[in-house]
Formats: sequence, C-alpha cells, structure tokens
Amino acid sequence: MNRMVAQLMDHDIKLFIYEAQKLNDTHWFSTHLINLIHHCVQLKSYFDQNNIDLPALRHSMIYEYGSYLMTSHNLWQLGIDYLDCCVYKPFLFSYFKLMGCLFHSITRELETCSARTP
Repeated sequence: MNRMVAQLMDHDIKLFIYEAQKLNDTHWFSTHLINLIHHCVQLKSYFDQNNIDLPALRHSMIYEYGSYLMTSHNLWQLGIDYLDCCVYKPFLFSYFKLMGCLFHSITRELETCSARTP
C-alpha cells in the first residue's frame, strides 16, 4: 500500500491502477476508481498527455468486472447492469451469459434429481 501511495504522489497513475488491480481478484476497486477518474474532468489532461485512452480503459474494466459478476450465482443480475454500460454489444453478451448461467443451473438441478432417484 505504501508503494501505491508513492505512485500517486509521483503522478504515476498508470502504475497505480495496475497495482490496484492486483489488490483482489474481483477488480471492484480498480473498476470504480477508473470510473471516478473518468468523471473527474481535472485529470483528463494527464491521460491525454500520457496517451492513455481513458474511455476505452473504463469500458474494458467495466466489461471485465461485469463478466466476473455474471459468473456468480448470486450476483449475475448485477453483472447484467454493468455489461449494459459497455460498448461491447452488451445485450448480446448478456443474453449468452444468461443462457449459460441458466443452462448450468438446469444441468445441476437435473444431476441432483437423477442422483436422488434410485
């Protein structure tokens, strides 16, 4: 964490974001940090000077986080909301992910029922 604070003090936001992604496997922190930075007009010049495509980075992070949520049995509905914010054909992706989740659930139920049947 000290290294990350030093990166912020040195204005090395790119490295800070990279380190933030490694904090946990869900990418919650880095996704929402990028979203806040995207909406903060004061930092736009920094990203322009460093040739960082902030909107593309934001959509990529939201897409990855939404995809992660879609794999969760309890959070897949929230994942659809995140994916709907993406520019990567969200409806089509959400549909196929949802069908995959439903197929997996139905298959699991059928396996459970057939295991109980003598």
